[in-house]
Amino acid sequence: MKILVTETVNAQPALAFAIATDVKAWPGMISAIERTEILTRDPTGPGTRFRETRRMLGALATVEMVFAEFDPPNRFVLTAYNHGTRFRAAHEFKSKGLATEMTLKFSGRPVTRMAHVLSPI
Repeated sequence: MKILVTETVNAQPALAFAIATDVKAWPGMISAIERTEILTRDPTGPGTRFRETRRMLGALATVEMVFAEFDPPNRFVLTAYNHGTRFRAAHEFKSKGLATEMTLKFSGRPVTRMAHVLSPI
């Protein structure tokens, strides 16, 4: 599974990056996210772990994630493992004049037999 999304926002890359990496604020910015819990010390950076609980298909799902890469204000990568699948979400920030082009490249790779069987669903 792969998803690619690009959006331009009216903010410089440093501000866009800072807002996008403010995990504690995600529940107020992303409607599907119910809560987040930081599992490591501040400030956010490489190796920061957190739990995200979001509503998916009417049910709550909690996943532990880690900032696997952290290169302000250009890029960060989140990784997670859940239900036999490894997830990777690469976020890139490119200056476009006074704005920033934000790109999300999301992928999920099944690693267990059951995840492979269920992946077409």
